[in-house]
Amino acid sequence: MTIPLEEFDDTDDSVHRPRPIPIDGRFPDTAVLCFFREAIEEIREQGRLVQIGKFSDEIGGAGIFATPDRCVAVFHSVSAAR
Repeated sequence: MTIPLEEFDDTDDSVHRPRPIPIDGRFPDTAVLCFFREAIEEIREQGRLVQIGKFSDEIGGAGIFATPDRCVAVFHSVSAAR
């Protein structure tokens, strides 16, 4: 028995096509996954995070943030229940 997810499909008409997320500059070596979008927004409003990218709209379009010195990336878990 084969599972369709294990089969390679070279057609060009897929519904979802994985693609790299455009990031402004270098992506930090360390990342924090946060389940509370409000916490990220509060820290961003304090000037302690800058937006460096954004997830695709298919998975919610949540922002990807980093500390101003680019030591740590912070983003909301797009797989968390809304």
